[in-house]
Amino acid sequence: MTNRTVEMYALSVPLTAIKKLSDEQRFAYYLLGHIFNELMCLQKLVGFALPKHDDRRPARLRPELGQAMFLFRLASGKSGKQVKQFGKPRNSQKRFVKMYCPSCLTAMKG
Repeated sequence: MTNRTVEMYALSVPLTAIKKLSDEQRFAYYLLGHIFNELMCLQKLVGFALPKHDDRRPARLRPELGQAMFLFRLASGKSGKQVKQFGKPRNSQKRFVKMYCPSCLTAMKG
C-alpha cells in the first residue's frame, strides 16, 4: 500500500453573503453543495474500493472491481441526472423547484 498526501483548503462563505441571496439563489446554492458532497463521497468510496494489493487472483480481484464499478456507475448516473436537470429550459426548472422548494417559486415569478 502506498501513502498519499492530500492538500486540504478551507473555503469559507460569510453568512452575510448567504443572507443576501434570494430564496431561489439560496436554494440553488444549497442544492449544488449537496450534489457536490454526494459526488465527493462517492469518489472517495470508489478510491477505497479499488484494489491496492498485488493479489491478482480472480476470486480476490473481481469483487473489488465490481464494487468500484457499481459506485462509479452510481456517481456517473448522479452526474448525468444533474447535468440533464440543470440544462433544461426554465419551465422545467420551475417544475423542479416546485417539487423541492415551493416557497422559492415566489422569487421565480417573471
